[in-house]
Amino acid sequence: VPTQCRCMSVRSARLHEARKRSRALEKITELQREGFSDPAYLKLTFDMDNGSSQNARTISEWYIENFSELKAHGKGLMFMGKPGTGNVGTGKTFYACCIANALIERGIAVWVTTVQPLLRKAGDFNRADEIFRKIQTVDLLILDDFGAMQHSSRNLDLLFEVIDTRARSGLPLIITTNLSPAEFSSDSLELQRIFSRVKGMCCSVHGNPVVMTGEDQRIKQVRLANDT
Repeated sequence: VPTQCRCMSVRSARLHEARKRSRALEKITELQREGFSDPAYLKLTFDMDNGSSQNARTISEWYIENFSELKAHGKGLMFMGKPGTGNVGTGKTFYACCIANALIERGIAVWVTTVQPLLRKAGDFNRADEIFRKIQTVDLLILDDFGAMQHSSRNLDLLFEVIDTRARSGLPLIITTNLSPAEFSSDSLELQRIFSRVKGMCCSVHGNPVVMTGEDQRIKQVRLANDT
């Protein structure tokens, strides 16, 4: 029976590892392609963090490190605005995408999408089955800019179906919203049902939303550029 010499065994092991790395990279590339509705999200990683919110970063890193357990219990996160303001540009989308990119690097399927385009796809007869299947099965769903949509009856019905489908899947959901905690309520019965379901799925370390404060980072970047 022919046997491999030591050098052949080493060469074979290296080739095997190289193939494993190649397959892993191919999987990550595919997850990135499937996971982001906007390619710009790929650039939003912790390497770009300017320290604008240490609390949000700490919670984001906690969520990544404990994702297996949190996924098993269907626990997500909610990044919200500061009470009394819209708090746009404070890093809600940034930290949500940091989580997404870090998990994808670990081979975990994540889908990041804004709400309005998602509702258009969910309302398309030819794509609805595909979209709701993905909502029901992807490891982590991230809905960016939650609440920024037309509150038509059709949109509200579709949004409730999206949230309800995700809730029944038992899998986690992360949302970012410019609404403050106080604003995350409504006199509308349809919105009350949606908000109640979302609040039950999304938490932080202590069961509260991650409230983002501070200066609009987009405006800050423009001001710094003008000062130099």
